[in-house]
Amino acid sequence: MKREFVLCKFALLCVVLVVLASCNKDAIPDPKPDDDQAPRLIQKVNNFIFDVMDEVYLWTALMPRNIDVKYERDPKEYFMKLLYKDEDRWSYITDDYDSFIEGGDGVETTFGYSLAWGRFTGTDYFFGVIRFVYPDTPAARAGLKRGDIIYKANGNY
Repeated sequence: MKREFVLCKFALLCVVLVVLASCNKDAIPDPKPDDDQAPRLIQKVNNFIFDVMDEVYLWTALMPRNIDVKYERDPKEYFMKLLYKDEDRWSYITDDYDSFIEGGDGVETTFGYSLAWGRFTGTDYFFGVIRFVYPDTPAARAGLKRGDIIYKANGNY
């Protein structure tokens, strides 16, 4: 019985070795998209960027409309071309999906607070209202609380 078990193990080992030796690396398909597919994917990303900005961007009316997405090879550069640089200091684009989603779920990787922005009526001065402060963060240790208003930073309004 023991001898038959050893022979079965030996036969199984031989089969595994034959299978492994017969594997050809060239037979495994390349997972990268072909060269024709990559520009179409970039164009889809660029179209998505434009569509979202056209719907929700504060300066939608000032976005350039003459940029052809077919010739834009870098979505981040394309995004930067759409921004209204004279006023917009807040918009950004990221390819760090995990951090982006975590930020939307309340997992902050900042100093531990979230702001809502406003403008003093009839002025060019802005303020921030603290929406919430995470416990055990630099913001909490500094004494910031929900509802605090920040209207001056580093001596500037």
